[in-house]
Amino acid sequence: MSDFIHSASKVFLSSNATNASSNGSAASYTFSIQPLIISNTDESQFVIGLESASIPLSFYVVNETNNLFILDGITIGIAFGNYTISALLTQLNSQLITAGFPSTTFFAYNANSNKLFITRASGTSKFFPIANNAQKLLGYLDQIYAIDEEFSNIVNLTYTTGITFRLDNLQTSNRDASSGGGSTNLSRIPITTPAYTILQFFNNQPFYTTLKTKVINQISVSLIDDDGELLIFNGTPNWFVTLRIDYKVPQGLNTGTTQIQDLRSQAIQPYKDEQQALLKEGLISSNTAPPEFQASPAPVKRIMKPDYIQMAMERRLAKMEDMGMERPLILQKKIRRKKK
Repeated sequence: MSDFIHSASKVFLSSNATNASSNGSAASYTFSIQPLIISNTDESQFVIGLESASIPLSFYVVNETNNLFILDGITIGIAFGNYTISALLTQLNSQLITAGFPSTTFFAYNANSNKLFITRASGTSKFFPIANNAQKLLGYLDQIYAIDEEFSNIVNLTYTTGITFRLDNLQTSNRDASSGGGSTNLSRIPITTPAYTILQFFNNQPFYTTLKTKVINQISVSLIDDDGELLIFNGTPNWFVTLRIDYKVPQGLNTGTTQIQDLRSQAIQPYKDEQQALLKEGLISSNTAPPEFQASPAPVKRIMKPDYIQMAMERRLAKMEDMGMERPLILQKKIRRKKK
């Protein structure tokens, strides 16, 4: 049985706490904690799970990662913010006029297909590649579109559909498409509440993943969007995370018996002792003894004198009476027949 005693812990993390150090983003912090250590001679492993989180949804659909596009060789920017489709059309057409396009050239929307298109007096519309582009937002591809030709993809006014919690300094036993081995991703929470509210998450039975370390004195937490990038918050909101850290023993390791197993063993020990005595004296055959007392798997038939058999049965009954057990009726009949 293991000589090591472990106790599970909850680790409460707050992005504005004194033990929190920003990693250059409002969505990524390193937290210093009181060290948790597993001895090198201890076979136990850390396991960790996400119990709760409170994350302000204070990010914009349009931000510095997706606000640009090049139309007909002219770079156009979309103001940061959250938009309805009508507000987005107003913003796009305002930016076209600012960029020098005529009023006859403008964005329009097909509600049935949820796609944008460009109406103009003549000619075509050509989009060019650019970093931090609005392709995913607006649905276009870097190609030429005819007048009133709908863009290739639908409008997407959702910045991210969920938040992934990544432990940058702790490798877990989780898997993801890019890691190929142990991943630093701990969990993902879908966003089910509107913008400018608080995403609340709680699970009193979190999924635990094994950590590949024996010392934890820092935990680096990053909040990741659907594209695998850090969330872009509007400002520096305070967010909270509660982690559960527990211990497990690898399968196959002998950890000794439990208290219930010990009590059960004590309760049946008198029966086992009696079986052992009868077996050693040759008063019962080995194939009728419990498996742990059998000399071999093959049955061994014993031929004994009738008086010894009688003595064995009477001894067995005496033992049962001493232990307060009721005499089996069939055994009493056997003794009476033999006495006759």
